[in-house]
Amino acid sequence: MPIRKDTIQLPQEDLLGECIRILHEGRSVLLKAKGSSMYPFIRDGDTVLLQRCGEVRRGDVVLARTEEGKLVMHRVLAMKGERIALMGDANLRKTELCLRSDIAGTVIAITREGKTRGCATTSERFRAGVWMAMLPLRRVLLAVMRKMK
Repeated sequence: MPIRKDTIQLPQEDLLGECIRILHEGRSVLLKAKGSSMYPFIRDGDTVLLQRCGEVRRGDVVLARTEEGKLVMHRVLAMKGERIALMGDANLRKTELCLRSDIAGTVIAITREGKTRGCATTSERFRAGVWMAMLPLRRVLLAVMRKMK
């Protein structure tokens, strides 16, 4: 599809910065996911609904600015005081660090192929907890899941 002349293209950093501004106003944001770091829970092209961050819990998927200044949408792996460790669901080792105050929003729902599932349901939190506990087996699990896709 050709790009129209009146189309504005924003770099991802600018788009996410605007999302953060909107979240700080207390409004929710629908965002199309880009990338594969949150596979299998969030896939490239899924639509995620974010809301302003309230209480952050281990296992939540958040939009945050890391200590390196990068904006990521990753899962809360661990919390110690104000410091939060984040990790993508498809990552095997790499984690990012941020402060609690650098978390702009929490993913509350994911839509894929017209079906929406809430992230705070007991079953979804259980699935996320099992996935986090299976970190040592992720390489094998991800390879099998990608072949089945």
